[in-house]
Amino acid sequence: MPHAPRLGAVVLYDNGWNHNEQGRPHVVVAICPTRGIRLCPLSSTAHGRRVEPPIPPRPGGLRYPSWVCATDAFHTSNQLLWADPTHLGRTVCCLTAGELAAVKVTALTQLQRRKSKVLVTV
Repeated sequence: MPHAPRLGAVVLYDNGWNHNEQGRPHVVVAICPTRGIRLCPLSSTAHGRRVEPPIPPRPGGLRYPSWVCATDAFHTSNQLLWADPTHLGRTVCCLTAGELAAVKVTALTQLQRRKSKVLVTV
């Protein structure tokens, strides 16, 4: 069985977008023995994300400032996903504990914004 990445690892995951045939960077935010690995996508585009600070680039890792994309830029769709560890690409870098905590808070905030946009009818 392949080695599963640790919490806070930034891995490449091919979500169907063309990113030089390598996949888009995602942060591992949770690991479940039955569901797999919970991934939160990152984006190097700040469209609609100027409130949250980016994860800074680092040598040997992220090449550009990257923003958490738990939802799309308009907070209408949830982009967190569960993935099988065998479908993950290489590990780009690992975030510090503080960076991982910030990613989780930002993702939760974005999901809360998404929930507040859903109309509830009685």
